[in-house]
Amino acid sequence: MKGLVDRDKLFEILAPVSSSETMDIDLGSGTAIQFRNSGEENLFVDIGKRSFRLTDEIQCDAARAVGLHETYYKKSPSDLIQYNLNFWFNKSIGPMRFLLSGDELVGITQRIVPIANPIQLAEEVEKAVGKNRIMGYHYPHADMDYVKIPAILDFKRDVGDLPDGSKDDHWGGLFFQTSITGASPVMAGAYFVRQVCTNGAVVCRELMKWSRKNTSYSSDE
Repeated sequence: MKGLVDRDKLFEILAPVSSSETMDIDLGSGTAIQFRNSGEENLFVDIGKRSFRLTDEIQCDAARAVGLHETYYKKSPSDLIQYNLNFWFNKSIGPMRFLLSGDELVGITQRIVPIANPIQLAEEVEKAVGKNRIMGYHYPHADMDYVKIPAILDFKRDVGDLPDGSKDDHWGGLFFQTSITGASPVMAGAYFVRQVCTNGAVVCRELMKWSRKNTSYSSDE
């Protein structure tokens, strides 16, 4: 089956976002935040007595967090970017969450929401369904805004033959979704995958889904 990875590969994918540390700050409360250019390509930010490097993507996120348009940000020289970030972060009032990994700033958001650690979530999935029943994980994904853990189970049903004579196999699956920044909802659902080609290609059909938004609650079946 294309896109199917084992447990070790899944945990490797989840590790970078699972190890992040959060630092919640009320802008305007007096905590010193200083963006600076140390001569390298990327900016650094000093938060209190700690310093963190910003990746290119996070520099854009930082600009958006205080209302700077991405197009303007990308066209501005580094000294103007530094000035604007310092001006608006120190002028703004309200909560801001900084997501940290070692000496890097890897996420920034105004959403202060409970965080489900992705590796712990994967371990809970194993406990719930049984580790030995999980065949693998189908195209798992992990970044700060969107984490998806799709587990394919050993529940297989043969519903007939394909035109080429091979078996029309269906497997049951469960998927779980969370977000470190709170940018996407928490979800859980059931689906099945059907192998449609001998090269391993499959199609998926969702059977039911439950979701919880960060600002409200909803469920769909």
